[in-house]
Amino acid sequence: MIKLTSKAEFINFATNNLTLHCQHWYINCDENTIKNDAEVKTIFLLHGWMDCSASWQLVIDYLQQNNSNKNNKKYHFIAFDWRGFGLSKWFNTTYAFVDNLADLDAIVHYFFPQDNTQKINIVGHSMGGFIATLYAGLRPQKVGKFITLEGFGLAPSSPEVLPTNFERWLSIKNYGNEVSPKFHQHNSKADFMQWLIHKNSRLTLERAEFLTEHLAIKNDNNKYVFNADAFHKNAIPPTRFHLEDAKVLWKKVEAEVLWVLAKNSWVYDDFFHRRENGKEDYKNRMQHFKKINEILVENSSHMLHYDQPEKIAELIQNFF
Repeated sequence: MIKLTSKAEFINFATNNLTLHCQHWYINCDENTIKNDAEVKTIFLLHGWMDCSASWQLVIDYLQQNNSNKNNKKYHFIAFDWRGFGLSKWFNTTYAFVDNLADLDAIVHYFFPQDNTQKINIVGHSMGGFIATLYAGLRPQKVGKFITLEGFGLAPSSPEVLPTNFERWLSIKNYGNEVSPKFHQHNSKADFMQWLIHKNSRLTLERAEFLTEHLAIKNDNNKYVFNADAFHKNAIPPTRFHLEDAKVLWKKVEAEVLWVLAKNSWVYDDFFHRRENGKEDYKNRMQHFKKINEILVENSSHMLHYDQPEKIAELIQNFF
């Protein structure tokens, strides 16, 4: 496969004491010509929880290959590590989901100031996909199209879970001495790679090796752990996920939406097998978007861009 080299950039937001690591890929264009070329499609790539921006390389390689063989579409892809992931800044304290929305807004504004009328496009996976759905409702004038790869929001929960949630949250806060969570440790990168393959049997050895280089980091004990702030494991809020709140924003979305579900994922299983009203919930969520198409990807787990990067590249090429 072709390995299209990315260009790294670190963006500092001094007032928020935040640094975000970005990667850029250019297909049939370059950084010197994109500003004056209306044919260039800018697409932001948003990774999911416990992932990083580099994993999009698997999809980018197929896009580069397809564009070399079939057409001359021009793309500028911008992927960044969410705060506390990969090479972006780690805060070593509990993270709030809403900060991700603010960070995306800051990144978009950085590259496209408010007086710029150009609409952006987004591809988001899981957490990143759900953030895309909310952002498109918060900034309907800014988002032209987006793909959400199993980023449909959490399952609704009842008020009865609140006591348990708050007890867990208070125990984590530990009277002001927040408990530091731990990741599972691996003795070597090879062990980490085998763990990835064990978690996802569809992951090829080549892809697992590439992902390990970006997802594994050596800790103070000379063990390999996830390249992310472990405090993300404390990020479950004591309050409930309110699906109705998300639906209010979804109704405001003007963008075209591609809603992508994986046939062999836990998300599919949750909607279509585990929950009594799951099928109705699934269809109802889609109905809140004005312009939406659904795609079901066969032979893929939740990590669609790991399992079927060639299919995701094809969807991106056809949609944008």
